[in-house]
Amino acid sequence: MHDEPPSHRAWQAAGAALEQAARRFVVVSEQLQTGDATEQQLRAARFELERAALRYAAAGGWGPPA
Repeated sequence: MHDEPPSHRAWQAAGAALEQAARRFVVVSEQLQTGDATEQQLRAARFELERAALRYAAAGGWGPPA
């Protein structure tokens, strides 16, 4: 792994962050159903997931259309 280019390591780190944000979103979504979370907590988890997805895409080379 030491030989990998920084972009690949960044992509892997962004992937791990995306997975963590997705798991958090699922947990908060389920907690909302049982009344153990609020809509505000769900919005925060969704925002975190969206940001993680954008970081993952950017680390993989994606950019918005010109």
